[in-house]
Amino acid sequence: MRTFRPIFISMAAVLTASVGVMYLAGARAIELNKAVAQQLETMSALSDVLSTLKDAETGQRGYLLTSEEEYLQPYNSARASLAQTMTRIDAFAGDGFVQPEDVPTLKRLAGEKISELERTIEQRRRGGMESAAAIVRQGSGKRIMDEIRAVDARMMAATRASLRMYEEKARTANTLRSGIFVVAIITNVLFLAWSYQRLTREMAIRQRALVEVAEQKSLLSITLASIGDAVISTDAPTNPADARVTFMNPTAERITGWTSEKAQGRPLAEVFHIVNESTRERVESPVAKALRAGAIVGLANPTVLLSRDGTEWPIDDSAAPIRDERGKIIGVVMVFHEISERKRHEDTLETALNSLAERERRLRTMADAIPLLAWTAAPDGFINWYNRGWYDYTGTTPQDMEGWGWRSVHDQEMLPKVMERWK
Repeated sequence: MRTFRPIFISMAAVLTASVGVMYLAGARAIELNKAVAQQLETMSALSDVLSTLKDAETGQRGYLLTSEEEYLQPYNSARASLAQTMTRIDAFAGDGFVQPEDVPTLKRLAGEKISELERTIEQRRRGGMESAAAIVRQGSGKRIMDEIRAVDARMMAATRASLRMYEEKARTANTLRSGIFVVAIITNVLFLAWSYQRLTREMAIRQRALVEVAEQKSLLSITLASIGDAVISTDAPTNPADARVTFMNPTAERITGWTSEKAQGRPLAEVFHIVNESTRERVESPVAKALRAGAIVGLANPTVLLSRDGTEWPIDDSAAPIRDERGKIIGVVMVFHEISERKRHEDTLETALNSLAERERRLRTMADAIPLLAWTAAPDGFINWYNRGWYDYTGTTPQDMEGWGWRSVHDQEMLPKVMERWK
């Protein structure tokens, strides 16, 4: 047994080192996931700036058209929330999540836009619709909004780039942690198999060898019970689809809804029931894939695990074959963890983008309803949108007006001067 002592000490050192590295990788992953969340909040705040200013414009236009104070409610609310949003962006800039040099520009332009809206509202109160519309026709409001969109887009692009960087680093940290864990498990299981084979040939020291194996198994069980990831191991039948559960740690019990005692010996497909999140079709177990490929495999996202009590868990996982010293596959170990928090962040971002699209649709609908001609154009005069009032007034269609079509309904004598002003 003295001959084996250095081997056992080395394995203990490897296990300790593996646990340490897994802890560091996990801590790094948590830190990076927090950074991802901060980037998503930053993008939300930048989106809020545009949507808030659009709400302010909506209230202003409603008041200009009706002169009724109740239409100013969106404008007043937008002014109040804009200050809070800018405070959030200042905080993000202080934490390094947005470029600090763009924040003063964005704040200045937002202030100018609010001032411009306030001037038109005040002019409507004093001088009526025509005087307020004259201020609008000057185009300063549109110019400011164009500048705001450009700054916001630049900041959003930089934030997206940082988000992709943090997400990639987080994935790398998670992959490193899972890989080290799988390697540690395989190494320990293979070591136990090798020890058992040697000890059976050395009957004189069998009892002491069994004690040491039991100690190693206890250490492995404690380690598996202590980690946050779920672990399930199976046997290695001739037909990969017939794999049966041989081990589950407490985290796996919580997610699957099966106790280790009840799951022991049952078909893996019964205990580990996974479906495609979108199609709801059953997904093949990664254990079966690992047995066929003889290598580490993972699930294709998005995958949902259906617990015994009906709870649905979005998960990431990987499975690796367990081999003996001769390279024969004797089982499979599968490591998985639920990703509900990440899914919530993704859903929050998707909801925010959908909300922004809906607000734009409403703005266009309102623009179609106003008794004025409205359009949007590129700096070179290429008009890319008209409101419904334009088509009704000119008797044209979107196909007629596409691009430079507006010149066909313009006063031909004035057209050269108009084109010159565009230039």
